[in-house]
Amino acid sequence: MADPTLVNGQITDAATQTNVKVLGEAPAEALGTLEETVSQSLDLSMENAQQNQQPQDETALMDRESESADSGE
Repeated sequence: MADPTLVNGQITDAATQTNVKVLGEAPAEALGTLEETVSQSLDLSMENAQQNQQPQDETALMDRESESADSGE
């Protein structure tokens, strides 16, 4: 227990235990937040890559269609 003070020792111990618990959980919460942030940024970069590729695919398809129309004449 804590040193004798004007405050009840059980209150002091409860506050100390709460502080230790919060400090102990902080690294796990920080890593969880970091993992979530990295996951979301990777998701956005993959989505952007897919969105940027789509116009290229449409252009290539139009080129192939015009080539096949030209060769069919």
